Order: sequence, then C-alpha cells, then structure tokens
Amino acid sequence: MISQILTTNTPFYDKALILVNSPYYGGSGGSYAMGSTHPSSAEIMIHEFGHSFAGLADEYGGSTCSGQLRANITQATTRSAISWNAWISNGATLPTPANMNCSNVGLYEGANICSTGWYRPMCDCKMRTLGTVLCPVCAQAFIARIMSYISLIDSFTPTATSLAVTTGSEVFSVSTLANSPNTISTTWTLDGVTVASGVSTWTLNAGPLSVGAHTLVFSAQDSTSASKVALPTFTTTWTLEKTGEVTDAGIPEDSGVDAGPEDAGQGDDAGVDSDAGHSLVDAGPTPGLDGGSRDAGSAEGVIGFVGCGCSTGSTGPLLLVAGLALLWRRRLIS
Repeated sequence: MISQILTTNTPFYDKALILVNSPYYGGSGGSYAMGSTHPSSAEIMIHEFGHSFAGLADEYGGSTCSGQLRANITQATTRSAISWNAWISNGATLPTPANMNCSNVGLYEGANICSTGWYRPMCDCKMRTLGTVLCPVCAQAFIARIMSYISLIDSFTPTATSLAVTTGSEVFSVSTLANSPNTISTTWTLDGVTVASGVSTWTLNAGPLSVGAHTLVFSAQDSTSASKVALPTFTTTWTLEKTGEVTDAGIPEDSGVDAGPEDAGQGDDAGVDSDAGHSLVDAGPTPGLDGGSRDAGSAEGVIGFVGCGCSTGSTGPLLLVAGLALLWRRRLIS
C-alpha cells in the first residue's frame, strides 16, 4: 500500500521516510525508515535511515544474535578478514578491549543485537547509540550508497559521442559535480594515454592524428579521504574518426604556411595539448564499491532525505517531514 501511495502521489521520489502521527517512542528501518513525533525522533530517523538506505546493521548488543554480515559488523577476528581493516591502525589489538582506544577504529565486541561473537568498528556510533555521530565505517557506507544514485558527470560537449575530425582543433568540455572541499579528480586519455588531468576542458589538435579511429575518454572519481574503498569512476567516451591528411600542427604540408619549428605546440604526446587554464565546473556541493566504470548520464537526484544531526535530549527537536518524500537533486556530501 505504501508503495502504491508513493507512486501515485510522488512518482519521482528517490527514498521515502514515513512519519507516524504518534508520540510513541520507536522506529523501524526496513524498506522505509519510520519514526514518530517523539522528541528523539530526529535521531531515531537518522539511525533507521542507516538501515533502509545504507544497509547498516545495529551495533548494540543483546541476545537475538541473528542477521547477516553487513558493512559495519563482522564475526571475523583476523585483520585480513575484517571488511573495515583499512581503517584499523597497525599494532591495534584485535579484538579491541572494551572502552580502549575509543577514538580510533578497531574491533569491539557486541553488535547485531548480540553481546558476544559479533563485532563493530568503534566503541560508539549512531548505529549503536542515539546522539552520537556516525563512525567512519558507517559514513563510508553512506558515501558508497549515494554514489550508486548519481553520476559525477553532469553534462558534456560535444554532446555527440561519435565525431569525424580532420585537420582542425576540437574543444571538449565536461561539467562535473563537486563536493566541498572539492575532492573530485579528473583525467583525459587519448587512445589509452593520459593527455591531461585536473581540468574540465581539453583541446584536441586533430592534424597530427593518424587516419582512422581514436578514442578520447574523460574520467572523474571522488578521491575523498572519507572513504578508504575506491569509489566508482564515471566516464564519458568519444569515438573519433580521423579523415584527410596527417599535418603538422593542423596545417596542410603543401599550404605554404610556415608552421614553425618541427615540434611546435606539441609535447611528448604528439597532436595534443592540454588547456590547463580551466578548472572543474562546480555544479553543486561521499559498498557500487566495486570501483567499476560507468558511462555518464544526467545526474539525477541523490537522495530524498533531510536529517538533523543536532544533539537531542528529552526536549530535543522534532523531525518535521512535510511529505513522504523530499527530492534533493545534484548534491554531494562528504
């Protein structure tokens, strides 16, 4: 029924949150994150959204001891088998004694509603206790999930991805999303050879290219330190078909025009020069954890979610939800 109501009334929603009109304390994090009008509801909804959106498990103990392996819980005690081992410092004691070294990631017993045999990354986290922040491992899971909803590449020109080139120049430009601080790294490759990086615009000198097919690829990846797992690389690819004669610096050899020194305007990668005067276009402000490549499309909405990270007590703020779904388009948060 909920799915039908959402489809009928908000057909373009990305993720829904359900607010129950009751002061009763509680929440749920299944297919839809749910909360009530209880004063702690803001914190509860963020916790439950960790379940329904990021796929995180509870990190508190108990006797239920059921559930499956998730990004933030494990039964492994050997470093190499722990999914968050990249966050664990060398020399850390594993399992980590309770309440020891609580400012760093380790292997703390008590998680998955089980007091023994299941482990969590840190002493505390919002997936364990309301009013605390998400630990780095859980934040990383949120980043990875967001990346599965968006493309870092917002638009590009030329919009045609198959082009015929002759002896002139062709300008290629890409507009990318950007977080703050900007941690988006970009690379241009021509036939597998890097010709520029860190720029959003690049100019091809088609003259010296050999006759035939060539491939130009623009790649963008978020290299944020908030994720120790490689995030997806987003790409735009142009197929270029060179026709006509091969010329020096784009000027026909028999034109009578002095093209200058033999290697004028060319670096080690003949026929290309990078436009280093451009920077990434900021089109808006972090486990797809496989690091795979995706062809760019239009950057759709990231997530339909607004959360309050405020500290809450018995008289803390209410979480007000104006509708079943809120659409947030073209934003990235690290």
